Amino acid sequence: MKKSQINSHVITCFIIAIGISLILIFGYKAWIFIKDSQCKHLTILEADLKDSIRIQSTDIGSRKQFIADIPCNADFAFAIDLDRKDYVKESFQDFPIIKDSIESGSKSNFFVVKDKEIIESFDIGNIDISYPYYECFDIKRGHIAIFIEGKGAKTGLLQSDAKYDCTFDKSYSSELAPKDLSIICKDIPGECPEDDILTISRTIDDGRITVDISSKEPLKEFKFWEELPKCVSEGITENIDFIFAGVNEKYEINEQGEIIKDGKLLAPGYTVLNSPGLEIKIEKPDPIMKWHFSGFNIQNEKIIYKLENLKKEITSDCLRQFRGAATKVIKQGALSAKLYSTPTAMSFGSAVNFNCIGEFGIGQYSYSLDFGDNSMPVTAQNYDYTFASEGIYHATCTISDGTSTESDSISVLRCPQNCGSGICDKRGVCKSNEWCDEREDCENNLCNTKNNECS
Repeated sequence: MKKSQINSHVITCFIIAIGISLILIFGYKAWIFIKDSQCKHLTILEADLKDSIRIQSTDIGSRKQFIADIPCNADFAFAIDLDRKDYVKESFQDFPIIKDSIESGSKSNFFVVKDKEIIESFDIGNIDISYPYYECFDIKRGHIAIFIEGKGAKTGLLQSDAKYDCTFDKSYSSELAPKDLSIICKDIPGECPEDDILTISRTIDDGRITVDISSKEPLKEFKFWEELPKCVSEGITENIDFIFAGVNEKYEINEQGEIIKDGKLLAPGYTVLNSPGLEIKIEKPDPIMKWHFSGFNIQNEKIIYKLENLKKEITSDCLRQFRGAATKVIKQGALSAKLYSTPTAMSFGSAVNFNCIGEFGIGQYSYSLDFGDNSMPVTAQNYDYTFASEGIYHATCTISDGTSTESDSISVLRCPQNCGSGICDKRGVCKSNEWCDEREDCENNLCNTKNNECS
């Protein structure tokens, strides 16, 4: 083959390659244009759905299934009852475009979603949707199915698959905001305001609710209130279990969302558990529940209860409606010690009872009692002791909580032996009058039993 022929053949192949490339490029762009046009203009769906809703609205009480094609691989669609827009808008934190549309007063009440983006929205007419006032529809292989129910002036929309939830997340965690407290405070007067010393978070995993509460400082006491939302109590769950110390306490929930036991509605303030350090009450059966923690060094606590026999999955919108708040938060405070004795003056051979009382601190107490007579101290909180000799003794109680130590001292009087069964004054002079419990303000607690006057 001649050189000129080879060059001509190369040029021809090059031109053909360029032509094929242009066809592919423009062909692909044309396909993209057509595809994008389909995604942006769902006019057929809008017209067909609006027409079906208009026709079905007049057939009161009947229900018809609407099936349509939706192009561009959309994931799901929302229908919203705009008569409840003030409530619904808070449900769409993950879809700010929908929330903005509702707040702007737009009449759009049907939204098509792909990859969490709204690809189309339009007004499908006057629709009625029950709690939570919006419905979500799955789009399977490019098809959507909706039940349309005639209601006269309005038309109801229902899922074909009643269990589908396009926003559902089995595990949901949230920090409890200040608004939770303001909502609950309406039902628990006298328990507010809030103390910001606590950090509270909730995790919901397949019906098991765990509330973790941590404090910046050691606490002596606090109450935690939990309000079960209507979206759970009304029709979704049949039982609620309170879980503590490995024990499950089971209760039923009726269709009105009220807690019952053995078929009877619980009275307000019903006690589920009353044990040292923890009391659980159902303050209101509709329900508002209360956990009351008390004791030493409370810093990290966990509340667990479980919703059982769920009729369908709890939606993510419903999860956001759980409300909880802490009140009556009492800080542990600094360790203190106080020593008491009964009596403070005793006759020969009589014993005196010493009682050492500690408050606050951050741990379990250890005790030491020194009677002030050169005897060995005892490691006891409460102790009966008999002094061998007459005199005034300065007894001391010492308490430690592992990090700090506090003491308290008092004076006690052991009367001379020659006073017999009587008592004496602080100088050791025997007195014929007896111990008077009513007059603790008297010097050495001595008073005349005949007139109850100080000696």
